Amino acid sequence: MRRYGVTYPVISDGSNAVFTAYGLQGLPETFFLDGQGRVRVHWIGEIFASELEQGVNLLQAPSRTPTPAP
Repeated sequence: MRRYGVTYPVISDGSNAVFTAYGLQGLPETFFLDGQGRVRVHWIGEIFASELEQGVNLLQAPSRTPTPAP
């Protein structure tokens, strides 16, 4: 991280526990979590401002619970 001047926190998942728990596909990946810590959006690959805005808007929208079919 020093080599590339990374200034944000970085952690190592030596046991791959997080990789497995979240079903990671590769890097980069972005997760949008709601207030209860649930993954609402999982974005794989490069993300642009428009996708970030969509993810934030989704989190601000009321949670929708599927209605059971009759």
